[in-house]
Amino acid sequence: MAALGVLTYHVGQLNDRHGWLAASTSRLWLGVPLFFMLSGFLLFLPFAEAIVHGRPLPSFARYGRSRLLRIAPAYWVVLTVELLRSPLYVNSAVAAFAMYLWLRAYISRSGVNVALAAVATAVAIFALAGTTTPLIRHVVVANVFLYYLPFGPWGVLGPAWSLCIEVSFYLALPILVLCGSRLARRAATPAQRAGRLAGFLLPLAPMSVIYLWLARPSFAHVWLIAFIGQFAVGMLLAVALVVRRTASQVASRRLLAGALGVALAANLLHGVGPVDPSGNGSSVLYGPLMGVAFALALGSVLVRNEQTILGRVLTARSVVAAGTVSYGIYLWHFPVIESLQRTVWWSNATEAAALLVVLAATLALATLSWLIVERPALAAKDRVGQRVARDRAVAEPVVVETA
Repeated sequence: MAALGVLTYHVGQLNDRHGWLAASTSRLWLGVPLFFMLSGFLLFLPFAEAIVHGRPLPSFARYGRSRLLRIAPAYWVVLTVELLRSPLYVNSAVAAFAMYLWLRAYISRSGVNVALAAVATAVAIFALAGTTTPLIRHVVVANVFLYYLPFGPWGVLGPAWSLCIEVSFYLALPILVLCGSRLARRAATPAQRAGRLAGFLLPLAPMSVIYLWLARPSFAHVWLIAFIGQFAVGMLLAVALVVRRTASQVASRRLLAGALGVALAANLLHGVGPVDPSGNGSSVLYGPLMGVAFALALGSVLVRNEQTILGRVLTARSVVAAGTVSYGIYLWHFPVIESLQRTVWWSNATEAAALLVVLAATLALATLSWLIVERPALAAKDRVGQRVARDRAVAEPVVVETA
């Protein structure tokens, strides 16, 4: 739903007609705050369970490997296509493709893949060193490694700015886990540990609003600090669900009513306060408050084991199928729109026709991305981990005790 919302928003805003679609979907960019809240919830949940119940923390190595194999392969493929489409960066496309080949080599340990990756790297170094300016080289490297892409000409792939925030959170999460664990494990009971963990996370929730309200950054707003509150809300939801997995139907409905109340308040405060640099005209309060509303709505579903009206909608087969390829939808819809914008058809098409064509083409590309790139990489996640553990065991010296 988050990915399809962003797709619809971009079609409406980038269509030449700017009619009913643009007007009715002007706030579907909220798919990004929803995405950040979900990331905070899903990624922190296993760590929260371990901390609250006093168990060992999940492996950070497996966590990092899983994040790399989930995000990088599909992104590098799309980035290669985008670089090839731009005359300014066409000679640098091989840099992104080289990273994809190295990842494949890491997964397969195939000599052929290693050789291909080495050749692609050599070509990329030659292309970047001899045919581009230092600024373009820096932009290409920033795009490949997702380490900070402000809005404007820096980002080759439009949605990549949010992936930079996501990757920044991936790097920050282990630090937050270790600090929260150190504080919470001093408590004696699970309830006390959960309270301490929630107390540690709670100050992060308003941090984004405080930063944007006081600093009012004109340039450096696409940083993790400007969005950490949306991740923190998801992390707090994870702690709450660890403490209380199920609740009554009345409690579930109260959570949903709370979500609707917060959403209403957010819309009433849409223009109150400084303008959010990445909020498409909203104030700095709007996105974070909607993140809270999304978390409460999700909580109302999960405490009833998805046996609510909203839960049945979210677990419908068609929704789950779309969710399976949602990362590809998010990555590919922008290149599809840009390709159509270069045609005469885009200027003459109705908004409904433009939406249907973009949706059909994006779903096709996203499905191919899932089948050819994403699913094989995810299938290799545990296989690579087992191989790493086996190699480590072989490398460790065997100690023989003698009497």
